[in-house]
Amino acid sequence: MKNDFMMAINQVCHERQLAIDIVLEAVEVALVSAYKRNFGGSQSITAQIDSQSGEPLIFIEKHVVEEV
Repeated sequence: MKNDFMMAINQVCHERQLAIDIVLEAVEVALVSAYKRNFGGSQSITAQIDSQSGEPLIFIEKHVVEEV
């Protein structure tokens, strides 16, 4: 079952006659931008949205070291 987030994305796709991939990519870019604005932008950040469940995922690349 899709959540409200995916239903809203599907509605935008239908109303604007856009491919879902384009809308999902735009939302992912917006999520990265919002994350960087609120939490700092010095890290490598990526976002993904599961097209089946609609769950947004944010990934932050961090470097692990033995000593600080």
